[in-house]
Amino acid sequence: MKKFVALFLLSLIVLGSLAAQDFSLGKFPVGEWLDKEWDATWAFSTDTIKLYKGDELVFNFKGKFKDFDVDAGMKGVEMTFRCDETGRNYTFQNSLTNTDVKMIIDKDSGIHYEVDMKRQ
Repeated sequence: MKKFVALFLLSLIVLGSLAAQDFSLGKFPVGEWLDKEWDATWAFSTDTIKLYKGDELVFNFKGKFKDFDVDAGMKGVEMTFRCDETGRNYTFQNSLTNTDVKMIIDKDSGIHYEVDMKRQ
């Protein structure tokens, strides 16, 4: 019985550490980019993505990522994820030739939004 309990606790620790690793920018750059259309700043850090309007935090995506993926290729780096709380799918593309990030948002309601953002 003690071996079973020890094995069970070990498996919980391993699963917990795997769940904590769901977010990793990988080769996607850390920094801040401005969406001029909405005067909003997207801040990418090593542990989350935050959205600001001026100095006010509008949304923190920490722990709210679903289907998170970062893919690096010949054209650059693309990060995709879903957030059920916002009802949106997000794509961020960073090319190898400049520091701009293209953001693509698809809302569950069918609204599609694209914008090129400059690094701040």
